[in-house]
Amino acid sequence: MCAVDGGAVAALAPVAKQLTQQGIVVSWVTTQNGVGNCQKKDIEVAICDDNIHASASFLEIHTPDILVCGVTGNSADITLFMAQAAMKMNIPTVKVVDFYGTGHPHEAGFAPTVLCVFDEASRSFEANTRTMDINRVKVTGSPAFDALVDVRPLPSETFLHPLVLMVMPSNLARVREFVDVVTPTLRLLAGPIVLGVSVHPKSLPPKGDVIQEELYLELQNCSPLIHLMKDNELRAKGNNAALIASALLVLGTTSTELVQACYLRRPAISVLPACGPNELLLTSRGLRGMPTSECGATLRVENAEALQSLMAGVLFQGAGVNWDLSALKMKRAQEVDYYLDGRNADRICRVVTSLL
Repeated sequence: MCAVDGGAVAALAPVAKQLTQQGIVVSWVTTQNGVGNCQKKDIEVAICDDNIHASASFLEIHTPDILVCGVTGNSADITLFMAQAAMKMNIPTVKVVDFYGTGHPHEAGFAPTVLCVFDEASRSFEANTRTMDINRVKVTGSPAFDALVDVRPLPSETFLHPLVLMVMPSNLARVREFVDVVTPTLRLLAGPIVLGVSVHPKSLPPKGDVIQEELYLELQNCSPLIHLMKDNELRAKGNNAALIASALLVLGTTSTELVQACYLRRPAISVLPACGPNELLLTSRGLRGMPTSECGATLRVENAEALQSLMAGVLFQGAGVNWDLSALKMKRAQEVDYYLDGRNADRICRVVTSLL
């Protein structure tokens, strides 16, 4: 197993555990930067320098029967170097994508033996990006989502009013764009809501607090009908998955929580103004928007007017799109592309064992 960042480690850890239970010896390798992420999962890991020569030497010494790698957004990353070296040595290589377009553009053209992806929405994209036979791209789902099968909404008395969950992106420019689209709608509330603000882990201290008190105050002041719940208050109620399962609506930009909302059958909106910093993150990965929106499992809005039109009748009074119909269409799309059976890790394990 080879992974560096937290998302890749979280995706591969359940696979490693299951393979070990089947009697298969699993060893981990990462760089110095990835040690902390592995330790969070209680994984014992070897360290390798982050270059193609060190990767080739590591494989020559350890001679694995198969290599299973994560995918990261770093163009100089061991998960790519190790996979390239393995393929040159005729070692079967399985890559597991832990989020849309993460390997773009630095892995463009690199075709592992098998690539495991989230859903049908990303299957053809990955095959085309890597110029590989689409039959070698397997829709397995992410093992990190297997635990969602046991998630239940929080007790109804947890929140005094319906919960609208705002899932913040990871830097101030992207947060600012997101808030600027959402606040005009919040000013038109016709009834009370709990507005929960979920902060991106990269924005939390000590790395940097993106959600400043003045931003909380700005959201609170949109309407006297808002009962604001800050990130630390939300965490005291439940984890992100439980909060999503309990929400009337999930508002986000490009986050994993939007995918979780699909699995948990909750209405979700991706706020992505054209050519803004949130959309640019996706276009840098070769994507036009969240694949969840392309298949209808989440909805996309580009401006405040579109959000207001969509939300008419659910958050405030007025004419507009029938929300019940929109939510029903979302749920149907979610059921088609985001089946939740807790067996994503099992599907990847079967891919791995088929190559041994």
